[in-house]
Amino acid sequence: MFISEIQNSFEQSLPAHARVSDWIHPERGPDGRELRTYAVRFDGDPKRVLISISGTHGAEAFIGSLIQQRLLERLSKRQGARLPTVILIHNLNCFGSAWIRRGNHQNIDLNRNSWSGPVPEHPAFERYVSLLGSKGALEFGARLALQLPDIPRFGLGPVLEAVARGQSAHPESPFYCGRERSFEIRSLQNYLKSEINPDHLQVLDIHTGLGSYMQESLIAEPDLTLEQAQEFESLFATKLIDTRSPGYYPTTGTLGQIFPETFPQTKIGYLTQEFGTRNFLTVLKALVLENSSWQKQKSMDSQRIDPMLHAFFPAEKDWRDQITQVGVQRFFALHDSI
Repeated sequence: MFISEIQNSFEQSLPAHARVSDWIHPERGPDGRELRTYAVRFDGDPKRVLISISGTHGAEAFIGSLIQQRLLERLSKRQGARLPTVILIHNLNCFGSAWIRRGNHQNIDLNRNSWSGPVPEHPAFERYVSLLGSKGALEFGARLALQLPDIPRFGLGPVLEAVARGQSAHPESPFYCGRERSFEIRSLQNYLKSEINPDHLQVLDIHTGLGSYMQESLIAEPDLTLEQAQEFESLFATKLIDTRSPGYYPTTGTLGQIFPETFPQTKIGYLTQEFGTRNFLTVLKALVLENSSWQKQKSMDSQRIDPMLHAFFPAEKDWRDQITQVGVQRFFALHDSI
């Protein structure tokens, strides 16, 4: 299932009464097709806004799009000023999804790119540059074996953070946070500034690839208050994940950081919604080898893209059905409570 199918299916799902905006990416897809991100708005109370985002990481856009298409079906039947305003941001990293990549056309990780101030430095990343630059499976395995002792030496959390927090020194490597705001982040922020000025804003950013197979993790931004966390946990009947928990890690410049920056007076609840796929090493290996292949030749080689789809959009029907169902349930739980 490639992005032309996803885009066509999403466009066909758009209801007539929704307000649809889009922005066209400066680069094109592998078939020469224009790439675009859609912002679909359902008007309600302008002071209460709920946003769903798919495709922050390109290769993760596919399940997010399926969830949002299900949302469109139900939202098309809901109208009224007493309901919250709803915005669906569909396929934020449309270049990455078209080419089955995590990053954008500049290899920027859009969930590491919303930092402000001086360019973030992350010297701990240097220890793992060679591993993350592996050119093939054998090299990746050999380098991984050399660095596995780092886990008992430093601890799992610090190692994960060193690898994946976000870095600015190696634009050709994974987890590159960029040295300025990307086209995608600027476009999203400009759209939000022009469209809304809420008192209360909730955001669900849909991701895949982190956590156990078919497991959902709701990850809180560090600035989420204890009161907000308790409200979410009561609503969803599940614990939120703190980025300091085992198996997780804090990151630089998450997408969630643009919301308080854009709306400093607004009460904001931002959650990253992660759906587990494969084990961490399988996912990391897919990212590393895809990136190495892309740096060598920009093509739709199945040896590059198949492991990415395996890692971020499992073909198993039970996975897709379950994740879509949970994604829709979480969204409408927020919708009905905001």
